[in-house]
Amino acid sequence: MFFCEGAKQHPSNKMQQEQIMSIYIPYVLNEHSEQSIRNVFAFYEIGEIDHIDFYVNERWTLSNKKSAFVHMKCWYYSDYTNELYTVLDHDGKWRIDINEEEHWNLKRMRRSRAGAQMMRMIEQIEHLQKEQERLQEELEQLRSIVAGPLSVLDEDVDDSKYMTSHTRWFY
Repeated sequence: MFFCEGAKQHPSNKMQQEQIMSIYIPYVLNEHSEQSIRNVFAFYEIGEIDHIDFYVNERWTLSNKKSAFVHMKCWYYSDYTNELYTVLDHDGKWRIDINEEEHWNLKRMRRSRAGAQMMRMIEQIEHLQKEQERLQEELEQLRSIVAGPLSVLDEDVDDSKYMTSHTRWFY
């Protein structure tokens, strides 16, 4: 655990090989800003936050939720944060009550770059889904053209412009 300057380290607390410096919160209401998350972490005296990244999944637009990636500068030492850190370090999740109706589940991010990589992958997936939808619409348009009335046959068409020396028309 990387402690903030001036924080007292418990003698039995050993440094972890892979320190938790980023926390993933899968669902946060859209109304929460970086400042409101900082306020919650300050209220629980968890530690100092370097920065927070948000990700809004297009599939959640109606649900009023987003994900937050909280990148820690350092941790405060207390029995509470020591227990929180230990649970996260063992791939658990930690519940923080925000109010009577809302809570956040905190999870460990293995690498701080994982959030950015995940966001890029999700963006690529969403791009591919949009491309698939566009192609599906184009395919439907082509099907309707092919299945539509063949009014071209009723018109007088100058076949000579379509004929080449290798083309023969049989009537």
